[in-house]
Amino acid sequence: MKVAFITRTSFGVLGGAGSYFIPSHTARHAEVLVLSPFQKNSREPVIHHDEGLAVHDVGGEDDMDVVANVVRELETFQPDIVHIFHNKLCFEYAKALKKSLPRTPRVLDFRSPPIMAVAKQRRRARWCYFRAHLLCDHVFTHSLKTMRYNLPLRLKRVTETPPGVELEGVNRREASSATPRRFLYVGSVAKVRQLDVMIDAFGLFADRVEAPVHLTLVGGGNAVEELSSRVAQSDALRGRVELLGPKRQREVYDMMAAYDVGLAYVPVEKYATAPSLKSVEYSAADLPFLASDTPGHRDYNRRFGFQFRLVKNTPEDWADALLSAYNGGIPESEVVANRNAVQAFDWGRIVEQALMPVYHRLLSRRR
Repeated sequence: MKVAFITRTSFGVLGGAGSYFIPSHTARHAEVLVLSPFQKNSREPVIHHDEGLAVHDVGGEDDMDVVANVVRELETFQPDIVHIFHNKLCFEYAKALKKSLPRTPRVLDFRSPPIMAVAKQRRRARWCYFRAHLLCDHVFTHSLKTMRYNLPLRLKRVTETPPGVELEGVNRREASSATPRRFLYVGSVAKVRQLDVMIDAFGLFADRVEAPVHLTLVGGGNAVEELSSRVAQSDALRGRVELLGPKRQREVYDMMAAYDVGLAYVPVEKYATAPSLKSVEYSAADLPFLASDTPGHRDYNRRFGFQFRLVKNTPEDWADALLSAYNGGIPESEVVANRNAVQAFDWGRIVEQALMPVYHRLLSRRR
């Protein structure tokens, strides 16, 4: 089997774990080609590389040039399946492939809900997604709970391929700390993530305890400079909060076990319906953590047996939850429950049990 993936942007960018781990694990079952429109001026940091994967740059002068480059690559590769990660060009890709490779099944994969701030942009994106899915044979989504935001009207079958983790690559915490002092946030540091709430809460908490405590934020985004300035100018935060910027995915997997408590902070708007990748990664590292009380986190507790310790998204509630964690308020039983639940979220298992059966079914229909 030959599978071609079309990514939204440069392969391996921060926040796009599905778009690089899915191709990497599919390569264990099939011949894989990744078509990646590298963007020279993009500020998205690349945090993952896979030297064993064939990744071709299909960037061009404009959008239609990119589409033409994709078609040329696919006509040469002659894939059995084309897997399109959602992006602004997914309809143009599907339309062009229906003409150039009409018998090749196409699948459309949504890895997040639309997060555009302007309503007109969201409507335009949904119209693009709707027309694209009509030209595809199947739809994948990172969460069944967010599907309606991408496709308010859906006419094709959908399979959930949730946010995963490389279980074999994660260092696991060996012992819990009686008095947690090192706290960790891993994820996007973008303005839409509203991390000022979490940081201010940490300042309130730090003022309530005698021992020194420290919060490390790992991730990139357009709020790094603003938040760094906020920390530098605050007596409650200076020396207690550190922004490390983006790290390679493997570095993140290595470092999580060195912390005492993780923070799976998710803003209520836009991201609330889906679970956070960081909650899955913390679970894999046996790291106790606190999670925002969102529909996505509640859904994973209910459906998959996680025991995320949920917190209302106000500085006061987060400060209280941090103080409770500091005083030993996260029992080891929650860590064990999350460790057991996360086994189903290994990327290898997701690809083998959720994705590959769909590929085989589509190919059997073509014959």
